[in-house]
Amino acid sequence: MSAEQAYLDHSTLVTDYLRDLTPCIGECLSWWSHISSLTGIEMAERHWPAGPASHPRCLAIYGEYYLACLDLNARNGTSPSEPRQGSDNESAWGIENEDGMGGDHPADQVHPVDLLIRELEDVDLELYKYMSRLIMTPVGLETEIDRSLTTTTVCTFDGLATNPVEPGLERLLMAPNEIRPPEQVINGDPPSITAEHRQLFHAYRAHLHLTLASTQVWWAGIISMRGGVEMAYLDAPVGPVADPHVIGVIRAYWLACEAINAKLPHSARVAPERMLLAWLVDGRHDSWVRLLTAMPYWPIGLDAEGRWV
Repeated sequence: MSAEQAYLDHSTLVTDYLRDLTPCIGECLSWWSHISSLTGIEMAERHWPAGPASHPRCLAIYGEYYLACLDLNARNGTSPSEPRQGSDNESAWGIENEDGMGGDHPADQVHPVDLLIRELEDVDLELYKYMSRLIMTPVGLETEIDRSLTTTTVCTFDGLATNPVEPGLERLLMAPNEIRPPEQVINGDPPSITAEHRQLFHAYRAHLHLTLASTQVWWAGIISMRGGVEMAYLDAPVGPVADPHVIGVIRAYWLACEAINAKLPHSARVAPERMLLAWLVDGRHDSWVRLLTAMPYWPIGLDAEGRWV
């Protein structure tokens, strides 16, 4: 059974998760050793602050089983598989309530973070050591691309974010090339950007504009529920970018950019990380850039064939 199939119980899900995750962590440790020897451990930690488990292959496996757990919970009870923004069910996306469990959980429902990370401490301490550094859920709400979207308005996101921007820009713009095979590395933008890429960027910017308006309300609710900004950041270390709607937008447009790239020669391709972040560094989107650079890693995975998922 794989995470794409429906599970009947959590124990079988965990068995399959460990079967897939264990060799993956081993491969990612080899990659970590390689990248550390090339760049130095200090730069590796700067570009990959969550360590080997934040390699996109591990994120893909974690994300698959995270969704499988949500699906099983939904079939076992009343917990929706996709919590509504602003509801009391933010816990399913990595934001907890005051009891640390995200509210009342029936016996046949298990928080995905508990099942896939916290309970590893009693099962495999070595795996737990690596997976516990994943502080941002790389899973978002399903987002439909709308290429007709456009806007000239730029809302200012007042999310009280305090993260330094420059380290985040360096991390998020450089890390993907440390994953790509040498022949697929994309340095900078192509000499001529296709109309399809430009249209997608305008749609992304408009979609993010609409999303951040509701994210601001969502984050304000988290701050109020937790009793202050500091407590909110203790529960959600990456801040408002943890909103599953924002993660969903990022994932959808990354994959859409890759779909365009697949039709083009390498010289005409646009790195998704540049379209999603570097193109916003224009002096008009500063609050958006601050929000996005709080991500310790891109919420995107790689499948076994090396395709972004």
